Amino acid sequence: MSAALEARRLWVKRGGGSGEQSKAVLKNVNLRVQRGHLHMLLGKNGSGKSTFMETIAGLLPISSGELSVAVQPCRVVSQNPDHSIILPTVWSEVAFGLWDQDLEPAVVEEKVLKALRQVNLEGMSASSIGTLSGGQKQRLALAGALVESPKLLLLDEITSFLDVENQFGVLRTVKDLIQGDPEGELSALWVTHRSEELQYASSASLMDKGEIVGVAADQSEVGDLVRQFEQVCRLQGDVW
Repeated sequence: MSAALEARRLWVKRGGGSGEQSKAVLKNVNLRVQRGHLHMLLGKNGSGKSTFMETIAGLLPISSGELSVAVQPCRVVSQNPDHSIILPTVWSEVAFGLWDQDLEPAVVEEKVLKALRQVNLEGMSASSIGTLSGGQKQRLALAGALVESPKLLLLDEITSFLDVENQFGVLRTVKDLIQGDPEGELSALWVTHRSEELQYASSASLMDKGEIVGVAADQSEVGDLVRQFEQVCRLQGDVW
């Protein structure tokens, strides 16, 4: 199966200086997101996960190695929906992603309703943003990405501000979207520091200090990766 996204021997540095190792924030990263997969990137806060996402988004230059995104469009959903939601109602927020596509009103309506249906918000299209819960706002942010029919979702700690019920509700939604894609083309890179979320992963990688230190090729290997993560946390003095 071909990759939707792949990093090969990727190095990224911040700042100047002559010592590559001392300045590197991503070090020889190899990571592959298969088409049709929910790949999770697990790591502690400060492990380099967000730096990797910034690199994918083109916000940081690559020092060496390769990074290829083979599918388009690609859309990002961040951890705090309040930073991305800008319009007053659910409908207008989702429709905003289509404003520059010169579509007929009927087509816009069809696409918006489909996106809202995909995240279980179809009955709230007229609702004010201020009436939404945290979980509903995150679903709305996801709908805003889905309305543009992406092939790759970049999901950066999107459950960080959610309670357990909403956390797993959003997880199930994303998993169902990928499994239910009729073409099998929708893929996602899900960044998290919550190891319990890996039960939904198709595959996973573990990042520590800017390096990929473990890989789970499929769900059968996830348990070993989680134990490796717990060991990393213990060695670095974190309570587990």
